[in-house]
Amino acid sequence: MEAFRHYRLDFEPRVLPCGHYTTGETPYKFIDGWYMGWFIYRAYKALREEKAAGLDAPSLNPSEAEEEAVSR
Repeated sequence: MEAFRHYRLDFEPRVLPCGHYTTGETPYKFIDGWYMGWFIYRAYKALREEKAAGLDAPSLNPSEAEEEAVSR
């Protein structure tokens, strides 16, 4: 998360009340699924609103800062 903040990437950190090994266990898998589903819902909603407004889709090429952050 420090790298995301350093490169000023748009993100929302989410913390589950468990360790990484329990994300496949109930109820944590449902909480994790909710966060992922909510992210996808909002992303597609934003794309739909952009299309309805007649705006061009955002560029798919990541910036150099994003590429560097992902490569780490």
